[in-house]
Amino acid sequence: MEKVSKFQGKEVTAMMGTLVLVGIVAVIAAVLGALLTRTSKRFGLKEAESAQGYIGDSRESANAVMGVVVGVLGYENRVSEDVDAALAELDKEAHEREQAEKTYEEQIRALEAQIEALKVQADTDTARVTEIRATAKLFS
Repeated sequence: MEKVSKFQGKEVTAMMGTLVLVGIVAVIAAVLGALLTRTSKRFGLKEAESAQGYIGDSRESANAVMGVVVGVLGYENRVSEDVDAALAELDKEAHEREQAEKTYEEQIRALEAQIEALKVQADTDTARVTEIRATAKLFS
């Protein structure tokens, strides 16, 4: 075997350092690539509404936008999923409002019944006051 000179030893060390550095860069690139592919770009209802502000109600323009956004830029078309979620949320809110309305209507009916009972009591008290005054006048 040949004896490795100082100069050749430095080359071997530099080459090993370069290989280690390349390996580290490859691992970082693989991790970043995996993360970036998981966080995909999405074109949802919010983006569709923004785009509609520019193109109006033209179906042809909407198709062109979707062709570019989905086909060229690689976004995922999530408009229908977002629409379904938004409609479900609005239905839930409407149901909650209807339930609250029924509850409030029941409370109103209960309060109206209490008001009627108070009016009856006030009429009874007024009649009693009239009786007491009549008695007082009679015996005074």
